[in-house]
Amino acid sequence: MTFSHGRADSINKRTGKLAEGSPSDVAKRREMVASLRLRGASYLEIREILTANGIINHSRGKPWSLTKICEDIHAARNQWLANAAADMREH
Repeated sequence: MTFSHGRADSINKRTGKLAEGSPSDVAKRREMVASLRLRGASYLEIREILTANGIINHSRGKPWSLTKICEDIHAARNQWLANAAADMREH
């Protein structure tokens, strides 16, 4: 993890690119993306809702890309799988 201008940027292990925003900003965005997707929203609808709520890519001043939304969905799925595996080991 590197720090620049008071903001933590973490490296996406799959793409090798920087995940934009602080860890709490990324977590908030991912939680909202996952929730919307579970309710049946398309990637385009998710981007529109994020933008309407002021959750944009601040470094570019634009809405989040569909690629980033897809990455967020995959990250949420991986986290759920890890949590489920941990829960199963406990029982």
